[in-house]
Amino acid sequence: MTYNTRAKKAVLDFLNSNSDSWISVEEIIENNYVNVKKSTLYRILTELTDSGVSLKEYSEEKECYLYKINRSDCHSHLHLTCIDCGKYVHIEDEETESLIDRIGEKNEFVINKGKTVIYGLCEKCREKKY
Repeated sequence: MTYNTRAKKAVLDFLNSNSDSWISVEEIIENNYVNVKKSTLYRILTELTDSGVSLKEYSEEKECYLYKINRSDCHSHLHLTCIDCGKYVHIEDEETESLIDRIGEKNEFVINKGKTVIYGLCEKCREKKY
């Protein structure tokens, strides 16, 4: 049974307010957004991920799991993710859709467009590094 607690609502609010970024548990704690034990935060995030409300992905760069709200418009197109700040961009154009389809057909593969992510640096992070 799932419960709608104040802590769960706070986690949802935080993920929604950062809907274009992948967020770590540490980042949620650092922002003092949710005043719960780390184990409770992990339990809430696991519940949200298991129910499909949030997405979970391992970041090799940050060496931890990252979480993001699962937006309903996020299932059928390519995504870009910044490896530094976690910025998440949805690419919605016909050329990109066609490219994904051609790659799948050429390799006899059905591509899950909602999980198709290209990693790199956003403009802001690129300017900081170079």
